[in-house]
Amino acid sequence: MMKDDETREIVIASYDPRWPQLYIGEALRLSSVLGEQVASIHHVGGTSVHGMCARPVIDILVEVRDFEGIERYHPPMRAYGYMPLAEASTKTVHVFFRENEEGIRTHKILLVREGDDDVRHLVLLRNFLAENPEEAKEYCALKEELARRYGDDPEKYEQGKADYIVRIQEKLDE
Repeated sequence: MMKDDETREIVIASYDPRWPQLYIGEALRLSSVLGEQVASIHHVGGTSVHGMCARPVIDILVEVRDFEGIERYHPPMRAYGYMPLAEASTKTVHVFFRENEEGIRTHKILLVREGDDDVRHLVLLRNFLAENPEEAKEYCALKEELARRYGDDPEKYEQGKADYIVRIQEKLDE
């Protein structure tokens, strides 16, 4: 598979009961790699919701205590097999990914400042979908439809999900 999201085909998989264990193992390793700078680690995204379909990539949100000089996390992450994804990173989120031997992306790490709003939004969305199976089913159907329509255009796929996510986040903020 190709290296960047702009050329990566969108594939939606049925829920895999191994996803939570893959997250736990990776969270333990990330804690070891990043050490005392880790404030908390969260499993987010579709793979974190039991029974929901998802892109088969384990999304992990890592809150770090010291976000200044974030580039210092790059060497230990690279040594552990993670590559920074500069085009997806912002001033508040640094994105890393890891691929398997076949070049298929298996993990995506979002490194954020402890207490960042992204943490609250992603965790609330995960919890909402886990507690509302009908909403999770609706979201899954949307993702499958978007993957069929925009399987070769990740930007359009993400834009298609955005309205749904904003609607849910507005519900949660009420």
